[in-house]
Amino acid sequence: EGETAEKLMQESVDMSRNGKKDMEQINNGMININTSIIILSEQFKSVSNIVTQIVDMVNLIVEIASETNLLALNASIEAARAGEAGKGFSVVAQQISKLAANSSVAADKISNLTVEIRSTVDTAVMYMNASVEEVQTNVGIVAGASATFGELYQKVDETNKRVKQMIELVNEVDEVSKQVEEITKGQ
Repeated sequence: EGETAEKLMQESVDMSRNGKKDMEQINNGMININTSIIILSEQFKSVSNIVTQIVDMVNLIVEIASETNLLALNASIEAARAGEAGKGFSVVAQQISKLAANSSVAADKISNLTVEIRSTVDTAVMYMNASVEEVQTNVGIVAGASATFGELYQKVDETNKRVKQMIELVNEVDEVSKQVEEITKGQ
């Protein structure tokens, strides 16, 4: 019976040791996931900053297109005042006006795209922040479970040592009992 108890305790120790190793691997995995999500979150913030820079540049292009259009209008007026001599200049002013209009249309398209990108990035950042919080919570839970499993392993290992000591003592008592029995038989 002592051998059976010792075998069961050894199996418990082995299972606890394996469980402890598994929990450590899970804990390390959660830490790696947490690190990856934090890096990904930083990347989303970086994209958001780049979108802000694009919006600023688009605004500058719109401003330049508006000023160019105004300059083209003024050039057209001056060309009209110049009469026949300003006809060549009038053609250039019209082309500049078309260029300004095309620039303005392109800037509007870019602006609309950046609004969509910003919305998508903001939504992704919102979900990413929620994921970061959830992963950090789970990292804490897994770390706590890992620590608890480590303590459980220590307790099982300590119990195993005590059971072995008890078995040794029982064996010693059994040996003494056999000796007493032999002495008793001899008398």
